[in-house]
Formats: sequence, C-alpha cells, structure tokens
Amino acid sequence: MDISQVWLDLAERGLVLDRAPRTPEATHDSVDIVLDGPGWDAARYQVKALRTPLRPGVLARLARESCAPDDPIHVSLLVVTGEATDSVVLQAGRLGISVLVAPRDGRPTTGLLVHPQTGLVMMVGPDAPPKQPGRPGPVAWSTYAVAASLLESPAPSQTALAERCGITQGRVSKILGSLRPFWTRSDTGIHVSDPIALSDWLVREYPRRSMVETAWLTLEPLAPLARTTATYLEEQSVDYALSGDVVADLIAPWANPTVLRISVNAPLDLAPLGLTPAPRDTANVLMDVSSDPYVLQTRRRVDGLWTTEPWRVWLDLRAEGHDDAAHALRTMLIEAT
Repeated sequence: MDISQVWLDLAERGLVLDRAPRTPEATHDSVDIVLDGPGWDAARYQVKALRTPLRPGVLARLARESCAPDDPIHVSLLVVTGEATDSVVLQAGRLGISVLVAPRDGRPTTGLLVHPQTGLVMMVGPDAPPKQPGRPGPVAWSTYAVAASLLESPAPSQTALAERCGITQGRVSKILGSLRPFWTRSDTGIHVSDPIALSDWLVREYPRRSMVETAWLTLEPLAPLARTTATYLEEQSVDYALSGDVVADLIAPWANPTVLRISVNAPLDLAPLGLTPAPRDTANVLMDVSSDPYVLQTRRRVDGLWTTEPWRVWLDLRAEGHDDAAHALRTMLIEAT
C-alpha cells in the first residue's frame, strides 16, 4: 500500500495536502493532515494507516477511539487501508469516518471523505462524480428549486415563492428573470405559462450530480420495502426523501413499481434489510447523497413517508428512462394545477 499515491490521487480531485496546522487552535496532537480545496475548506484529519483489511470489528473499535464529535477544533478520523468492502466504507461514512482504500496492485484510490465540520460526503475513485472546482455552473440549484415549486402550484408573490424555496426574494427575482419564457404574472400571482416546456427544460438542464451513489438489489416487493427502509433510516437518524416509481405510484397509480430511489444526507449500509450490493444497471434500489441541497430541503410527507417534490419524482423517472410512468405522472400533475 503506497500512501503517497493516495495523496496524489486526492490532488487530482483538487484537494491539497497540508501537514501543518492551519490555525493556532489546530495545534492539537490529533491533527495529522489538512485537506483543502474548492468547496472543501481546511478539513482536519487524524490519519490511521492499517496494514490489514478494514473489517467491521476494527471499524467499531476505531469509532470508539476516534475524536469526539463535539471536538471544538473539528478533527475526524481518516483511515487508509489496502482493503475494505463497500459495506464497511458506507458504514464508516455514516459514522463520520473517512476511508481511503489504496489497493496494493496499483489501482486508483477509492473510498469516502467526510468533512469534519460540514458533514458533506465526497466519493473518491475513478467512477466518482468529478469534484466541481470553483463556482457552480451557469444555473444554480436554487433555479431548479424555483422551477419545480412553480410547476407544482402558482405563487401569489415573489415573497411567497422565496419562503417556499428557502431563498431570498432578491435571488427569486434574478431566477425569474432567467426563466422569463416559462411564466407569466396575473392578479392572482406568478403562474407557469407552459408546464410542458418548463418541465422539458428541467430534463435538459438539470445536472445529475451525486456526491455518493450506491446500488442495491432486492427480490422483495418495493412498495412495502419503501416503508421498511424509511423506518430503518429514521431509526438511524438519517434524513431521507424517497423517489422513483414507488413514489410516483403513490401520487398517480399506474403500474407495479420497479425502482426505489432514496436521497439521504449520509450514506447507509442497506445490507441489514436484506439488500445486496449490485451493478447499477441491474439494481432496483438506488441510494444517493445528492449535490442538490434542495432535494431534502423541499421534501414533503406523503402517506407517512418523506418523499421528494412531485416534479422531482417526475424528473427522476425521466432520468431513469421510465417514460411511460413519467408520462402518466406529468399528465396528472398538470391536470391538478
């Protein structure tokens, strides 16, 4: 295991290694390195290099021995190992422990980094979404939040729309300017003038970015599994929002669900529920930590479950190629407004 290669692989993702404490209070003995980069500010880690595989029992021991979560200088444990299963890496992420796997055969470093201060999770590996440097793209996440909110129902005013989306009125004004072809104003408020055109724009423009995504397979019916999984996530204090055609079927019953999508604020191992890790093209349960903060911020309670907004459900159906279910859902959503 070449630990120097680990730092080189991180550098390719824009993370700079600094072995010197960045602030006076960070002269704590537990600070071994600081990783700094765009969107990943001065993350302090205590590094533990293992000569043996990271097993569940070893992870549990390290979790007990690591810095307390209320450590005032925000240091978290970073484990570097030559071998660890996906399940162990996911479990470590849920515990706030970063894991980097550096195989001895020279393959690229893989694993998870957890920011000790913000709790953000970054996937590391050749198939991971690339770290987005510098500024976000030309359209911010809040633009998609405003579009989805207006598609669901008109807003009586810019102030009301800002409150619905959790952004400032000034930001709403700028967003409406960029979406000008798709909406109109009347005495009753702001309305979408062409929901088909605006929803098609969402499909074209919305970036499918996840910091982490895991894929699972189950032979159990997905509708009851969704409730079992929701209960499990709530027991583990994980924020979630369900999507996919399981949720679409709750909103507009059309056909037997075939895919359950789960957005969470932290990765979680679903093996205790009897699910098996699977290639994405054969999986029927997809879990992700979305780069879009509004996925969880705008979630709502439907039939006792936390779900994404209806138009975000439709967006997920289109992204997964479930065009028939998407057509049925969009027809119902447009008729309901």
